Amino acid sequence: KGPETIFAGSGLNDNEWHTVRVNRRGKTLKLTVDDLQPVEGQMAGDHTQLEFHNVETGIVTEKRFMPAVPSNFIGHLQGLALNGMPYIDLCKNGDIDYCELNAVIGYKSIVADPVTFRSRSSFVTLPTLQAYYSMHLFMQFKTTSPDGLILYNRGDGNDFIVVELVKG
Repeated sequence: KGPETIFAGSGLNDNEWHTVRVNRRGKTLKLTVDDLQPVEGQMAGDHTQLEFHNVETGIVTEKRFMPAVPSNFIGHLQGLALNGMPYIDLCKNGDIDYCELNAVIGYKSIVADPVTFRSRSSFVTLPTLQAYYSMHLFMQFKTTSPDGLILYNRGDGNDFIVVELVKG
């Protein structure tokens, strides 16, 4: 069946840090923004596993499965962890086999050492993630842009996950 969509948070384009957590177990999705009340949803269909090939932050390069392509993210991404693996840190340190990064590392007025997406053409591409039956995603971001793609991960067939900022 088609993609499942859940929404959480508002007023996130305030240039303050925000924390996003996505948890998935089987068909149950839980989205939490800034430790507020989680929003839950159920995936339709028979699939209980996600198989990812690439994770992209800030931009979507594989657009064929998306009904509408979101605008690219402009802002700061402090960290991205999937199932406890700190992918932005691994990419910055050269500790993973494939990582393409054209965003700026670090920002002088911020202690957190984030990745900065200064334009809509900035992005980070990471290697295949192994997220089958369950997945735990954690990231922090801040932006003044009301809309932007934060994370896109394409898997086998029609499998994908998107985290997007829509109208702040």
